[in-house]
Amino acid sequence: MKLKNFLSQREIIPVIILAFLARLVLSVRQYAMTWDSSVYLGMAKSIFSFGHLGLWEPIRPLAWPFVLGIFWKIGLNPVTMGIVLQIALQVASVYLVYKITHRIFHKDLAILASLLFMFSPVLLESAFSLHSASLAMFFCLLSVYLFLNEKFFASGIIASLAFLATFYYGLFLVIFLIFLLRFKRFEPYKLLLGGFCIPLVPYLLLNLVLYRDPLLPFFSASSVIKNVVACNFLHAVPWYQYFVWIFLDNPLNLLLPVGLFFLFKKAETNRLLVFAGFALPFVYLATLHCRDVRYILFFLPFLSIITALGIESIMQKIRKKNYRGFFLVLIILLAAAYPLYRMLTLNAPADNADYYKLTNATNATLLTNNPKLALYTDSRLELLYYPLYTSSKAEFYAGDVVKNRRDLVFIDTCYGDLLCSPNDLKCPGATGNLMNALASNYKKVYYANYTMCEYSVFSGAK
Repeated sequence: MKLKNFLSQREIIPVIILAFLARLVLSVRQYAMTWDSSVYLGMAKSIFSFGHLGLWEPIRPLAWPFVLGIFWKIGLNPVTMGIVLQIALQVASVYLVYKITHRIFHKDLAILASLLFMFSPVLLESAFSLHSASLAMFFCLLSVYLFLNEKFFASGIIASLAFLATFYYGLFLVIFLIFLLRFKRFEPYKLLLGGFCIPLVPYLLLNLVLYRDPLLPFFSASSVIKNVVACNFLHAVPWYQYFVWIFLDNPLNLLLPVGLFFLFKKAETNRLLVFAGFALPFVYLATLHCRDVRYILFFLPFLSIITALGIESIMQKIRKKNYRGFFLVLIILLAAAYPLYRMLTLNAPADNADYYKLTNATNATLLTNNPKLALYTDSRLELLYYPLYTSSKAEFYAGDVVKNRRDLVFIDTCYGDLLCSPNDLKCPGATGNLMNALASNYKKVYYANYTMCEYSVFSGAK
């Protein structure tokens, strides 16, 4: 999109500015980095140190840690720069929601959809973590826009980058292939798939070199998601919880059924693409046992379009212009005030500074059940929890920590993961043996009970 064309669309410029300012204001608050944020930063350090520093999880796609790694390698703060980049990506995504909606429907609906999208609390919160969602969403929306304009080769390349940012965005390739059925020729398929393969093939070859299996990250990720204790057992929720999260993210999403009704009122192919962009990701996420509120970002842009269509349809039923204007202002205020209030009242749990301060040892080998250490140290982290914490892993380390002494071992019972699956009956006993091995063979240099969590650091130095 040329700058001249962008500036000619004056109606979206205030929305773009507002999207940026809202995130700029919220950036003054302190936000806690999450588990996934820590892993991506650790992988970033590992990529640009050729595995000598940081940590590595093969189940993670590489696009986002590669970007963070560039900031780290050139000496910039990767956390700060990651947040700055995510704000830019989200603002760009707001514009793409506008363009997609304008292309399929019309200008007024496009502005309303972009407003609903930009003020999503889940989207706002993700801007201040180091998740891969903002990057994947931007690439996904750009690929959809290019697809709508029949630029299939470019759409395939960008869709592949979305996939390499977050694997499940590969579902949009399936959606594109289905919608190409309206063409009675092979050329669009060839262009789309050819473009998709350009970033994908080097990634598969890299997997072949690293793991001797080009598909290992995909199968490993599927296994971990099905068996990880936290979301499958400890915080398990039913599939219909996504409906609750949709409403909590924006109460106006109650108008989703209205929007769906009017979406199907006209038989247009591109309208079906909006439905598929919402429904197929929703069904996919609902079938996974591991469910989390932040996953709604997968279908959020298309949810916003459908909800906006429901709001517009109700407004058209209001005959008096004064009442219609009042209703629109009320909708905009509700869309903005609720998420901003949620963000400003969000409690960010404080880290145990004394615990993480002990990671400052240089050239140390750290064994940990907590990837958050990657935020505080460039040391190489050996992971107790990866890919899954089981009785077998606990038994292995109970012997290994004695035979092969580590410089430091970090264990915490709150943020770290030494959770036993209810189906693994030997795990609690094996965990006890591991802790006894550490207590008997290492010196405990730190212990604290902080916010009802136990933090321990063991030193293997003789």
